[in-house]
This record gives sequence, structure tokens and C-alpha cells, in this order.
Amino acid sequence: MSENVTESERKNSISDDRLFFQLSWRLTIRYLMIYLIAGSIWIGFSDAALYALFNDKQMLNTVSMLKGWFFMIVSCLAFWAMLRKRQSLWSSALDRLELQQKNNAEQQRILEESRQRATQADKLREQQMYYDMLTHLPNRNYLEREFTKRQHSQKLGLVYLDIDDFRYINDRHGYETGNLIIKLIADTIHSNLREADLAIRIGADEFALLIDPVDSYESLTACVERLRSKLTKSWPVAGDNIYISISFGASIWPEHGNTVEELIQNAELAMMFAKSRGKDEFYLYSDNIREQAVKHADTLAQLRRAVENEEFTVYYQPQIRLSDGQIRGVEALVRWNHPERGLVFPGDFIEAAEESGLIIPMGNQVLRQVAAQRRRWIEQGICPGIISVNISGRRFKHNNLLEVIKPIIEGEGSDTGKLEIELTETVMLENAENAIRIINEIRMNNISFALDDFGSGYASLNYLSRLPVDLLKIDMSFIHNINVNEHNQIIVKTLIELAHGLGMQVIAEGIEYGIQAEILRGLGCDFGQGYLYSRPVPAQELENMLSRGTWS
Repeated sequence: MSENVTESERKNSISDDRLFFQLSWRLTIRYLMIYLIAGSIWIGFSDAALYALFNDKQMLNTVSMLKGWFFMIVSCLAFWAMLRKRQSLWSSALDRLELQQKNNAEQQRILEESRQRATQADKLREQQMYYDMLTHLPNRNYLEREFTKRQHSQKLGLVYLDIDDFRYINDRHGYETGNLIIKLIADTIHSNLREADLAIRIGADEFALLIDPVDSYESLTACVERLRSKLTKSWPVAGDNIYISISFGASIWPEHGNTVEELIQNAELAMMFAKSRGKDEFYLYSDNIREQAVKHADTLAQLRRAVENEEFTVYYQPQIRLSDGQIRGVEALVRWNHPERGLVFPGDFIEAAEESGLIIPMGNQVLRQVAAQRRRWIEQGICPGIISVNISGRRFKHNNLLEVIKPIIEGEGSDTGKLEIELTETVMLENAENAIRIINEIRMNNISFALDDFGSGYASLNYLSRLPVDLLKIDMSFIHNINVNEHNQIIVKTLIELAHGLGMQVIAEGIEYGIQAEILRGLGCDFGQGYLYSRPVPAQELENMLSRGTWS
């Protein structure tokens, strides 16, 4: 529309200038004709009048001379007036011409700015459509477009990578630090690829690599391992060293999919399989991995049904004082009464329950059963001194843990059945300050805390001095070979001394043989728990031992 208006104005301006020049020429002709006619009349009549009025020749000459000067002055004035008029017309024309040039220049400037804005808008739209704003890496749309271009006779590799436990980094250090890490990792990935390869940011802490070409599985593995060695390390960010590990999964075109969507999905399945195998691993997609993913999805569906049908039950395992065999207490352990598979152990479903959030309603059922069993034992007069319950780290996000566990401690009138909450270091990883605040608040209600699986995670020593816990549980991996492995004995002894130095008691998990219990007692361990004393059993099967109050 603006270009049409400008063209119309330009045509009108040309038409005005043409009319001006036509008018100027006509005025000039008109003035000349008037001057010729008026001059001829003046000369004829003035000469006749002079000859009629003056007989004296000298006087006639004088008057004729004055007449000539008068005519010259009038002529000059007439020409001067005509030139002034012409100058005025020309000046107006020049002004219009200058204004037109300015308008044209302004229109050109506006048009150029409009074109530049349009170009910038196009670039911005392309940037937003095909590039990630944080890392400036191409995004999934770009990958789809590029994948279509690169399909040829050679194989392509699609690698999917995800930062392990990245949410803990955001929770502990803040999202600003998290974004810095994302950018550092993006730069490292981009700078360590071949020229033909492509780095993509898929999501929050997820990236993809398009490897072009893939000569063999070995070459793809070598590429991933080379990149993994650059990424898996401690990163100095915001004045702190933050350890990063990454899980990788990969798929190959056309073996594992014909579309980029299929390749991404299968590579992601392989990456999730790597996470389930301990993280910081790399796996290539296979049919077995898909079967495991389908099985995992089926487990989640069955877990939801189990929560609705309250299919979970509680088993109990005694904790024994190593010095005299007295029962310290019992640990409540969940089991799944599956209608088809029978009794299912926690290792087969706890991780899926944590991942899906079903651990919360499942935990509520367990707590209700523990509360009811505690009341029965108190009525029978055989309630142990401690009942230990595992609490999911997710509970610490809701700030209502005390309200949830109150039903267990209601009616407590003696030292029997004191509640002890077992937690893992992930509670601290997610939000250390909030966890410490909640623990201190709950401890004021005569509830103790135990740190479970100590030594199995890399952050344990970092948080041990800050956690207000009463008991340290040494992971069974250190106990298994303690009778034949001197290094394990040294580690366990150090952990016991460290815990005692911090005012904590120590319990060792996974004791199966008497020699292990003897060694632990010699190292100063306070309590033991394991198959040597009893497997986890229903509450009724434990009543004889509770009646005696000691293990024989």
C-alpha cells in the first residue's frame, strides 16, 4: 500500500512541475506581447503629442530625451517585475523539488528501515524456530530439517545424552548456576565434534548429536566415549566445584528407525536404560532395551492399580545390639502382594514408584499399617523400643511430614515403639536447608533420624556433619566381604569412629554370618541387622522374638 501511495505522489509532483513550466512560458510570452503593444502605442502617441505641443526644436529634443529615459525606466521596471515573478515561480519550483527530494529520501529511509526490520524479524523467527535461545545450538526443528537433507547411502547416528541428577544441581545451587552449566556443556559438546557432526539441544538438560556418517558401532562408541571423558568431571562454576556425569543412548539410521522421531525415541530409551544401570553409561538401542521399557511402563500401570487396591504390606526385620544380643528395634519394610506374581520385593518397584510419585500414596498405606501394628504390639506388651520407617525424599518437598507421621506416634505413653525415620542423602541433595529445618522440627517430637545406605553415594561425607541424625547405617556392600577383605574392615572402622565422633550410633546392614558380627563388634559397631538374625517377616512371625526381647 505504501509503495502505491508513493508512486501516486511522485506522478502528481511531476504533473505540477510540468504545469508550472507551461505557466511560466505563457506568462513570459504574455508580458512580451503586452510590452510590444504598449511600447508601440506609447512611442506613436508620445511622439505625436510632442510634435503637437512643442515647436521649439531644442525643447522638443529635451522632452524627447526625458521621454526616452522615462520609457527606459518603465521598461526596466517592467522587466524587473517580470524577472521577479519568474524568479518567484522558479523559487517555488525549486522549493517543491527540494521538498520532493527530501520526501523521496525520507521514504527511502523508511522503506530501508522497514526492510531491515523485516529482515531482522525473519532472522529472529528463524532463530526462535531453529535455535535454542540459551545455548545458541540448533534445536529439534533444525535436527528434523537437517536429517531430511542428510539421508544418503551411509549410516547416520543419533546420540541422546542427559545430565545425571541435574534437578539436584538446580535445587542446591539455583537455576542461574544450572544455566551456566548447560551453556558450558553445550560449548564443550560443540567444540569436540567433527565438522560434519551436529549438536542439538533437545530440552532442559538433554542434548542430541547427529553423527554423520557412522562407519561402525565401534566408531560411534569411540566418539561418545571421547566426548564423555570431556564432560564427566568437576566443573568450577559460581565459586564451587560441581561434579557432572552424563548418561548416553544412541540409535542408528536406518537400522533403528526411518524417521528422526523414531531415532530420538529409541536413543532416549537407550539413555534411560543407561540411567537404570547406574548412570554415567552408554548404550546402543536394541530390542531388549525396548522390552525393558515396555516392562517398566507395565510396572507403572500395575503400581497405580496396586495403590488403588492397597496391595502393599509391611514386613519387619529386627535390629540387634551387638554387645549383648538385645533387640534394639525393628525396621518396617514394604512388600507388594501382587495378585499374579506373588510377593514382590522393593528392588523391583521402589525406583519406579519414586520416579512416578506413587511413592507418596504407597508410603501413606505403609505408615497406616505401621501405626496399627504399633498399637497392637503395645496392647500385647511386646512393642520394641524402636520402629524404623523409610521415608521418601519427596516428603521433604511438602513441609507436612510431621502431620503425616503423627498417626504413628499417637497414644505413646512409654519408651516402646519410638519412631525412627530413615532417610537417604538425596534429601540433602534436593534442598539441604529445608531438609535440616524439617528434621530439627520433627526431632523435637521425640522422633529420631537414621541416615540409610551410608557410603553408597558420592555426597555422603559432604553432608554428614550437617545432617542432624542420630544413627548411621553402614551399607551392606561394605559388610559383605568384611571377614575376608581387610580394606573393607579399615573403611568400616573409619566410618564407625567418624560417626561416634559426631555423636551418632552405628548399625551395620546385611550381616549374614556370625564372623561378620564378631568383627563388627570388635570394631566398635553398636547394632547389626541382617539374615543372621532374621529375614524381613510378617509381624506375627516376629512376636516370639519380641516377647523374649533378645536374639538367641
